[in-house]
Amino acid sequence: MLSNDSCIDIEECSLDVYALQRLNDILPSFYNLDGLPNLRQCVGTKRLWGASLGFAFYNDIKDRIKGINLYDLIDIAIFSRSILVLEDCLNDEYLDSQNTTSVNEFIYAIEHELFNIFERIGEPTSRHLTMRAAARQEISVRQYKKQEEINLFRSSINKSLIFFNPYRLLIAQKNPKWKERIHFLELFFFACQLLDDYQDLREDRTKKLNHNIFYSGRSDSECTFIEASRLSWVAELLEQIYHNINREDAIYGADGSFVFLYYQKTAVKFLNQMLAHCHNINLSTSSDYTKSSEYLSFENWNYNPCYSVHRWALNPHYEQYIRPEFMQIYSSGIRSIKDI
Repeated sequence: MLSNDSCIDIEECSLDVYALQRLNDILPSFYNLDGLPNLRQCVGTKRLWGASLGFAFYNDIKDRIKGINLYDLIDIAIFSRSILVLEDCLNDEYLDSQNTTSVNEFIYAIEHELFNIFERIGEPTSRHLTMRAAARQEISVRQYKKQEEINLFRSSINKSLIFFNPYRLLIAQKNPKWKERIHFLELFFFACQLLDDYQDLREDRTKKLNHNIFYSGRSDSECTFIEASRLSWVAELLEQIYHNINREDAIYGADGSFVFLYYQKTAVKFLNQMLAHCHNINLSTSSDYTKSSEYLSFENWNYNPCYSVHRWALNPHYEQYIRPEFMQIYSSGIRSIKDI
């Protein structure tokens, strides 16, 4: 187990081992691990959205707040992520009454542990409950509003507000770069959401609620075209993500955090290597794709795959890697989803 003063390479840390055991300790005995989100999905192994987020936050504030406990911050990160994953399951999947009860019991057990930590660090539990309520409301808003009335970037952030714990905690504001950190997290999260929705194009059309960003506001025929042509428009999507992740403000938001910089640089490496399997452009050295007018900012995202079918298509073999997990660990050399 790590000491609170550890400053180890993120690739070699045992935080995920701790996170999996921590969540397993409060797993209800009747929870169905075969048919419901598993522990690795809940805690976010090998992702920024997991124990690494608590570790990053600890390194940001450990010199400003005495007595702060690394494992409390890791717990806050993995518990808030787990709640989000489990609530998504309740919203999206057709669950029977037994599984619905099981998921709700798991959420209740997680919140009980989370609130005990909040009490120790002086964080009002009401703030967490307010964020959860706001996230639920956002789902309803997106479901009933027309696409042109929705800012997809902001909506995705609002839908997942609790995801940014522990950086949503009151004590986070003691970090002079807090706003820049939040901004980086928003940009990085949206990039992950885009890759996740790309990977789930086929699956999301069968869910109880389809919140896939690429399908938002599209007709059934458009959705069919988007799914069928996915290998052709993904090149432009990857270019768009590259430019936003590599923006000056994104880099500045990660600066000073070896954890955030690791994930930012890993993402850039992943995007360049995936684009190499679409065509021979390397965005980090090419001048062909550097003008801001040639890409959309995430904050004004209105990307339409129907009009973005690229003349370069991704090699089908590499489509399995177009997912957020690989963007976050690509420099580790991991090439199998079984290892994530």
